[in-house]
Amino acid sequence: MKKVFLFLLFYSLGWCVPVLAYEEAIIGAPTRREWTDMWCGYQVEKDHYVRQHRGPECVIEIRGDYLVVNRSGKIHRDQVVHLWGGGPGFLVTFNEGEEIRTIAFGTEHGSRSASLWVMLNLWLYAGQQ
Repeated sequence: MKKVFLFLLFYSLGWCVPVLAYEEAIIGAPTRREWTDMWCGYQVEKDHYVRQHRGPECVIEIRGDYLVVNRSGKIHRDQVVHLWGGGPGFLVTFNEGEEIRTIAFGTEHGSRSASLWVMLNLWLYAGQQ
């Protein structure tokens, strides 16, 4: 009888764990809004993401419906056509008038690039502001 009781107790406790894990895993609205440790641009004709092939350092912000680069260049959420990820950087393709343009972003450390990558995807696809 004692074994049956313990089994039922552990079974009932185990039943709740997936629900709690699900709730814990939900990602709320992002709070980080600015990345100052990034670089913008890349010479795509070159073979490696090395320092001499990168563009200048830049500041990237998520401000409402806009992705703001260096406090002046703005890309509206509706202009973004595609996000390209991989390695220490990623690319954002967007409409600008009649043209399709692409800008590269990257960093020295993959986790900082991943942080912006995740926030961009939340901002773009999950409607986060």
